[in-house]
Amino acid sequence: MVDETQIVLAFLFKRSGKTTVKESELYLPLSLELGWFTASQAHQFVQNALQQGFLQKENDHVTPSFDINSVDVPVGFKPTQTSFHIKKTQQKPDSLSQVSSDLLQTLLQHIEQHTDKSNQQLQKELDIIIKEKSVIPEVAALILARQYNVETDDSIAQVERILFKKT
Repeated sequence: MVDETQIVLAFLFKRSGKTTVKESELYLPLSLELGWFTASQAHQFVQNALQQGFLQKENDHVTPSFDINSVDVPVGFKPTQTSFHIKKTQQKPDSLSQVSSDLLQTLLQHIEQHTDKSNQQLQKELDIIIKEKSVIPEVAALILARQYNVETDDSIAQVERILFKKT
């Protein structure tokens, strides 16, 4: 049985007319041209396809690891939302997203301990900073800590690593 990920990849490669493409040539059509998913979800899909072995990466190009011509793409095909999320069981516990999530929670707890604000109040303020300043949540947490004069020097290097790995 053909996996939905294979159908999406076959569709994209057949559509491009190429057998090797840059990663961006996969996630940009999914998000911008086809409008099926957000850029983040499309990028996550490509990473998931690499992890599952449906794509092979060489330098900054990817190639399908299966015969795309043997996959039939149904007329009117549109992938489901679930094919764009990495399953928790496949995700490495030390993955960037897990480290990022843990650091954010640690920062919020640290701020909460050193202020009279609840976690819920801090989360609301964090969301405002994220929207107003267009920053990732970890950077917003550092800004929030600074606003309350809470020491976070030990977390700055961790946030930098996350920030530079995401770009």
